[in-house]
Amino acid sequence: MPQTTDAPPPGSTSAADVFDRFGHLGGDAFKCAIALEAEPPRGSVGIAWIRRLLASGTARASRVYHELLAAGLLIVDRARNAATGRVHGQRTTWHRPTPRQTPCDGAESALDLLRSIAFADPRLAFPDAELETVVPHVLARLAAGDTEADIYTRLVARLPRDEVTTGLLHYRLTHDHPTPEPPPAATHIPVQRTALTECNDCGRPSPTPLQDDLCGHCRNGTIPGPPDLPTRIERLKALAGSHFG
Repeated sequence: MPQTTDAPPPGSTSAADVFDRFGHLGGDAFKCAIALEAEPPRGSVGIAWIRRLLASGTARASRVYHELLAAGLLIVDRARNAATGRVHGQRTTWHRPTPRQTPCDGAESALDLLRSIAFADPRLAFPDAELETVVPHVLARLAAGDTEADIYTRLVARLPRDEVTTGLLHYRLTHDHPTPEPPPAATHIPVQRTALTECNDCGRPSPTPLQDDLCGHCRNGTIPGPPDLPTRIERLKALAGSHFG
């Protein structure tokens, strides 16, 4: 006989599906969600029902009740008087969550990029539900030629000191900010240095051009006797210092 496998019963869900829908809940709320998913009660799901399920006190059951309400898993239907509009009763029912749609690869990559900005500043750690509203702007930036590094820098640079919301992400992705130009480089002005010209006859340096390459003493024949070497060195130092110092 061919070997057969038992098919899962109708309405059963995999563990991955359960954690995808209820994994964000706390332990007690997770337990209640599993029980409600398996067999929703016919009556109202109130704090008393949760107390019996968890065998706990009222305060603990109340926390779980409000956690399920905040997650959208419990819906409160209020009955109103048609004439006066006053509420004369209410009923809390189980609301089965719809499976999350798997985003395309591009959207998933954009969402991962938005999740990563929390490493730059804890204030940027937003829930996925809020980040998903920013994903289209990230995809538009990528299509326009921005890289993921460009977008990351755009979102985390120069954050305000007060509270940060996803509105800031929307604004930064939809508005172009001109990149500040670098300050102009300091202009280098070369030092004008005067060249010394030596006399072709006596070798004395002169800061001014020499006529016929001779100093005035040599041209006029009034050149004094050559000074001793130490005196000449001191004169050269003094002359060089006055023009290069």
